[in-house]
Amino acid sequence: MIGTISEVRGNFSKVIDLVNRSGRRCVIEHRDKIVGAIISADELETQEILEDPVTMKRLRRAEKAIKTGRLLTSEEVFGH
Repeated sequence: MIGTISEVRGNFSKVIDLVNRSGRRCVIEHRDKIVGAIISADELETQEILEDPVTMKRLRRAEKAIKTGRLLTSEEVFGH
C-alpha cells in the first residue's frame, strides 16, 4: 500500500488496521518521494531481531549447525 501523507493522515485508523491485519506495510510518499512507512508490530519485532548483532550471530551459528547435521539446544543458541 502506498499513500501520500494527507491520505494516510485522513485514514490513519484504517491504515493501521490494514497494516496489522494484512502484515503488509504502508509506504508514505511526499512529492513523489518515499518519506516513511508504517509497519506492523510483528514486522517491527523482526526488524529489531535483524538489527541485533548478538542474536544474528547466534542464528547464523544455528543455521550452520543445521546444515552440518548438528542440532543445538536452545541454550546453545539463545544463551538461556
